[in-house]
Amino acid sequence: MRSDVIVVGGGVAGLAAAGRLGEAGRRVILLEARARLGGRVHTVLDPGSQHPIELGAEFVQGKSADLIQVLQDAHLSLQELPEQHVRGDGDETDRYAEVESLVDRFLELTLPKVGDVPVAQAIRQLAPTDFTSDELEVLTAYLQGFHAADLQRFGTAALAENQAAVTRDGPQVVRLEGGYGRLVSALRSRLDPDLVQVQTETMVTRLRWQAGRVVLEARGSDENTIELAASQAILTVPLGVLKAIALDPLPTGWPEALGALEMGAARRIDLRFDAAWWVEANCPPSTFVIGRDQPFPVWWTTAHPSLPFITGWIGGPRAQAMAGRTHDEVARLALQSAASIFGRPVNTLESQVRAVYTHDWSTDPFSRGAYSYGGVGALAARETLRRPVAGTLFLAGEALAGDGLNGTVSGALTSGMQAAATLLDVPVATRYE
Repeated sequence: MRSDVIVVGGGVAGLAAAGRLGEAGRRVILLEARARLGGRVHTVLDPGSQHPIELGAEFVQGKSADLIQVLQDAHLSLQELPEQHVRGDGDETDRYAEVESLVDRFLELTLPKVGDVPVAQAIRQLAPTDFTSDELEVLTAYLQGFHAADLQRFGTAALAENQAAVTRDGPQVVRLEGGYGRLVSALRSRLDPDLVQVQTETMVTRLRWQAGRVVLEARGSDENTIELAASQAILTVPLGVLKAIALDPLPTGWPEALGALEMGAARRIDLRFDAAWWVEANCPPSTFVIGRDQPFPVWWTTAHPSLPFITGWIGGPRAQAMAGRTHDEVARLALQSAASIFGRPVNTLESQVRAVYTHDWSTDPFSRGAYSYGGVGALAARETLRRPVAGTLFLAGEALAGDGLNGTVSGALTSGMQAAATLLDVPVATRYE
């Protein structure tokens, strides 16, 4: 099929963009490097229970109007649960400091005084005089874990925008019933097969372009190089992959803008046990139990006790340090962490675990990280990268999302739809300026 537009990336942003273009009558080729669609949304079913396990995104953050509309059209439902945080410390659990109020107070103290600087710098300069050591520990661990960020590179202005989005969402844990994979299926079903051709196992390695024409070089599953051409292209690949694609020529302003955006590291692990032993520790569903220095310091479950699944989490530099470890090594670290935080014998947990699910997004060549965060200057950088180049090149994806929705599925979805809408409104230029 001859195409008008090539969409690179079959994650949520790419599927949303391709669907919108198809609705407008454009002929589209959607290229995806993986053998599956969805990108960093990856839901698998536990064989024994058919319980949906999220290897990637789980929570719905930023309930955008676009996301709600897609869910309504597909008759999908959201599940809301109250969010609680407690400190796990062996045999006892204590209330955890109110992390959101800590972040709000930190931003109120730092932004007027130092502006947009690395979060770590702001903490060194100002926080020690206004926060207790325990509050600083909580604040640092939360910012690294939730945002998957290296605080030496995380910008305070980007953090403030993210925090405003968290405040808008409210104190609820929200999930998609049945798993995020149902959203991917819904977006896939919206593609008009007469206008949108989906081609998986096709990795783009180089993009040559001039105004009104794009030529992509890609490698298929047989390792042979193929060439595809179209009038326009939307790149929706993860930030780490985008930085690795050879662009000829590289658009003006892109190197500096891409340099202000960072790809974060995070690792999650889901364990299935014989029984939900954590219920004995008086942990209601959706409670986040927080440790201190364990390899997996954050644990939660949103499953009913009849489904004995629990999730461990680590984000930021410590997660990056875990990249490349074997499945068995990561499982052993997770069990040791759970034993320490919940005060259970590690050999008991080892004898009761029945399944382990995890994915190393940092070493995954098609993601090169978990999700993005903003460095110093990130807000202006995203604006630069969202602008079409000569009516020919367009970018989309969670890393480009505005309103603090970077790093979220909602942000990816809206970004993809907005890029498609911009493409439909902008005429293809005849020369590059």
